[in-house]
Amino acid sequence: MDTTEMKTLTTVMAFYIAESKLRIFSYNRTITSLNDLRPEEFLLQIKKSFTLTKTKEEYHPKGLHNLSMYFDESWYSLTIKDKFIDTDNPVGCLDAQLLSDLVFSPILGINDLKTDNRVNFIEGTKGMKALQESVDNNASKVAFGLFPVSIDQLKRVADTNNIMPPKSTWIEPKIRSGLTIFEF
Repeated sequence: MDTTEMKTLTTVMAFYIAESKLRIFSYNRTITSLNDLRPEEFLLQIKKSFTLTKTKEEYHPKGLHNLSMYFDESWYSLTIKDKFIDTDNPVGCLDAQLLSDLVFSPILGINDLKTDNRVNFIEGTKGMKALQESVDNNASKVAFGLFPVSIDQLKRVADTNNIMPPKSTWIEPKIRSGLTIFEF
């Protein structure tokens, strides 16, 4: 093959796995600033879009549109109010997008999760304890745990040629870099 032919070659790394073997975990968020809001002001703002319930112990989201929040040494269950959920929009009905649309942008002034250094992401495999530790150790002011995206939600976004919100899934198994590829 000469160099002219090599310039036109395109290579793609692909990994095939049975859907039944794929595990999708949440990708949780911690925030380092409340945008100059006092704790009680922040909670009042949250209540505009969520049903907020303080819990006595570590809280794990129970289902779609239910999130956990660790704030001011307490765990909360946050359930997104129905009027904010657009079930016809495959991206707009994802919890990660709704959290951005209802909390991060309007309340905290975070408009770009990819570039705003006030946002940190913690893979769901580390559990809710990692969220609590981040806040208790003063690395963050508030932490949000999300319910994992389902494979059906992921497919719906892909089938409609949309893009998932940043860091909305932690998928295992992880592909190792430097993967050996065999020709079939």
